[in-house]
Amino acid sequence: MKTDSLKKCYDGLKGIVGDDIESFEVVNAVDKYRQFWKPDDVKVVLLAESHIFTEEDEFKCKLNRSNLNLEDYPKNYVRFVYCLAYGEDELLKNGVCVNGNTGSWQFWKDLYSCVHKIEANADFNPVLKRGTPDFRIRIENKIRLLNTLKKCGIWLVDASIIGLYRSEAYGTAKYKRLKKEVISFCWQNYTKQILAEADPNFIICIGKDVKEIVEKDLNEKPFEGRFDSIPQPQARRDSISICKAFEKYFTLCSKFCCVNENDN
Repeated sequence: MKTDSLKKCYDGLKGIVGDDIESFEVVNAVDKYRQFWKPDDVKVVLLAESHIFTEEDEFKCKLNRSNLNLEDYPKNYVRFVYCLAYGEDELLKNGVCVNGNTGSWQFWKDLYSCVHKIEANADFNPVLKRGTPDFRIRIENKIRLLNTLKKCGIWLVDASIIGLYRSEAYGTAKYKRLKKEVISFCWQNYTKQILAEADPNFIICIGKDVKEIVEKDLNEKPFEGRFDSIPQPQARRDSISICKAFEKYFTLCSKFCCVNENDN
């Protein structure tokens, strides 16, 4: 039934986005990754904008899952932080590399700060290439982090079901307008119900656009004002603001989840 709801929302988006829309196969794969890391008991939802638009030739690339030891893990590449091959070329089968596969190191830092009290930038080293150059150790660290988030009840959800960020489009006035329209449509026709069913203790909106779009609903039942917001990791901020964001992630997640750094 959930897949039917996802497809219905996707079909409705075609009237907004037109032919230049990510394929449903990609959208469905992103959802499978999200469901793979969904906690049995959702405590805190991290509500972001969207994953990165994934082209069809990129989606055809398969993961080398022998390096992961994760049963039933999805096999197709998508530009989404829950896909471990996003930013990790070594996880692509037969040595295939996706052009510009830089990953989302900013989001890895945010995820890490949810369950670790950050004292210095070096604290992020376990999940960053510059901090842990050894691929196998870094992947083990990332999997350990995602398992910890799942155990603690922390779940990343995107307000938009389709990838919105594309380098050739992002930043234009038209695209910014389209982004808000897409997020609003997805929220009303799919994502709001997903969050209501998950019934989290708290929701952290990542970015002011997401907050502005969903704030009215989050102040009403069934959410009843159980939310706060943090700037997007890519937003321009000074070092003090960035440190405060990491501190806020840890404080909120510690308040509503059983965060124990010894589990990491």
